[in-house]
Amino acid sequence: TLESELLAEIIRLKNSVSTTRINAENTIKVKNAELMKMEGLVSKLNEDIARESELKESVIKSKSELETVSKANAEDMEKMEAEISALKAQMQKEIKTRDGTLNEKAVLESELQATISKLKDEINANRANLDVE
Repeated sequence: TLESELLAEIIRLKNSVSTTRINAENTIKVKNAELMKMEGLVSKLNEDIARESELKESVIKSKSELETVSKANAEDMEKMEAEISALKAQMQKEIKTRDGTLNEKAVLESELQATISKLKDEINANRANLDVE
């Protein structure tokens, strides 16, 4: 019957939403874990930068050490700046991905709710028609 077909479709759609929701939540968990890892790396890099600054101050006291250390620090700073830039870009990408996933989830839930509401209305209209007959 139409009613059982519609009910089966509602159940299928609910299952689909549940699966989509679970997948979205799992994706968000993974992305959040990746973001936390990235934040840890940025924190470590910031600590490294702070240590490099302390080294620079002590190196200034000695001219011969200054030449040796400043070359090494310049290379390290370039590497760190490149790593920080790469991490920032990666974090922004991960944030966009996470936001996109959340937006997709919201759109899917909204569409599913609209479909469920429409199907309920159709079921109620069919019931009303059956009651009239």
